[in-house]
Amino acid sequence: MKTTLLSALVLAACSMQGAFINYRDAATEGNGPLGNLIAKTDGLFTVTASAWSAGTVGTGPFTAARLRDYGTAGLGVCGAAEYLSGSTGGTACDASSTNPSEHQVDNLGSYEFVMFQFSSTTQAQLPVTNISVLIGSLAQDWDVSYWVGNTNGAFNLNGLTTAQLGAAGFLARTDVVDGNLPVAGGLTTVNVGNNLLGYNTIIFGPRVEGLNLGEDGFKIKQIN
Repeated sequence: MKTTLLSALVLAACSMQGAFINYRDAATEGNGPLGNLIAKTDGLFTVTASAWSAGTVGTGPFTAARLRDYGTAGLGVCGAAEYLSGSTGGTACDASSTNPSEHQVDNLGSYEFVMFQFSSTTQAQLPVTNISVLIGSLAQDWDVSYWVGNTNGAFNLNGLTTAQLGAAGFLARTDVVDGNLPVAGGLTTVNVGNNLLGYNTIIFGPRVEGLNLGEDGFKIKQIN
């Protein structure tokens, strides 16, 4: 399993205002069941994250996974099979929690994604104007797939396939492939999109089946 680290997802929203959400402080959180949520607020903005598995080829149907903030290692995902492999359910997800190569958002076996929903107490429609992803890696290659959409607070992915995301308010999938980092541990940026006014949700994960580019995995460090 590669040890790619997703170190920043940068959000510029509501001109001159934004949020900083840190997933790499010393504390851990999210030791809950499959389908748990981690919501963090900074200023006027809240980011609610949930974890999903999309089957063995990355096309769904989506099923709930467990999201956990692994302290300094960042935000990671345990799919249902990994979660239930512990003798008391979830134990396997807690092992080696500070190792950045453990419990990644990856495409090894099942494909794992994190859905981020952005909200504001002062905005009926959150105006996301620019999103970019800064990735740091211990490997020399990374590839990602993501969808940008508009959802409400009650939305969840359970039972949907990726082919149904368009009808659910998402733009077509974007693949960023053959990402070669300059040095081990180096940083590079993925531009998710510009002028995405009215969109408030991102589904972000490793590249999906069909691109034949090997294994990809990362942890999520922060959202700005």
